[in-house]
Amino acid sequence: MDAASYDMVLRLLEDERAELLALLGALDVDAWADASGCPGWSVKDIAAHVLGDDYGILARERDGFRDAGSPRSGSWDDVVRFVNERNEAWVAAWRRGSPRLLVDLLAGSGPALWAHYRSIDPEELGAPVSWAGDEPAPNWLRVAREYTERWVHQQQLRDATGRPGLREGRWVRPLLDTFAHSLPVALGDADASPGTTVVVVATGEGGGRWTVARRGARWQLDAEPITERPSTVVTIDVGTLWRLYTKAIDRDAARERARIEGDEALGKRVFSARAIIA
Repeated sequence: MDAASYDMVLRLLEDERAELLALLGALDVDAWADASGCPGWSVKDIAAHVLGDDYGILARERDGFRDAGSPRSGSWDDVVRFVNERNEAWVAAWRRGSPRLLVDLLAGSGPALWAHYRSIDPEELGAPVSWAGDEPAPNWLRVAREYTERWVHQQQLRDATGRPGLREGRWVRPLLDTFAHSLPVALGDADASPGTTVVVVATGEGGGRWTVARRGARWQLDAEPITERPSTVVTIDVGTLWRLYTKAIDRDAARERARIEGDEALGKRVFSARAIIA
């Protein structure tokens, strides 16, 4: 990712926070208690979770603080369990706080986070983005992941309160570009020869085309295809695709809304892609 693209992601984070604060500021008292798309969480709970994400990144990355209870190793299930337990504890504690206090703190935590992101080298390697693989990830991918996290949570808030979502292309295309880094993981153990290519085409505003190619024993995103004709093309609408990545729709329902051309078994692997820890 070049400097201009990194700046674009940072601007999106800032703009998303402005939209979030405007949304929360317009809610009446009762709306804060509305159920959300996260089972057991209200609108207020999701807002509290976003604040916890901000503070967690600042504590770990900016301040070098590590919770003694954080797992240093373990299985994927161990990581998911730890993250879910930590999130639940934070949200439960925040049920004692007021909506106004949450809005005030979100207004302050955002700029602190953006300042931290501007202070780091986007190409420097850091912790893995778990759903994109086990290898250290460049900072730009980890920052882009945080954009997707916040966009999804704001979408949940907008759905819960009957507000239109941030569905314009400027919001959605970077979201899908980031989520696409989960595709090589989804295809990981598929039996395919070197040079095999899988193309995912998303239709609708913010859509695009992503190619994953087999290089030796690995799948690589955005690799140039060796052959002119891809082995498999999966065509799916934008709304179904982002919901698939975030487990907001199950893979069978998503498959029914999509079209696979070419190798059916390989194409079906796309529907196991996940870009969220839950």
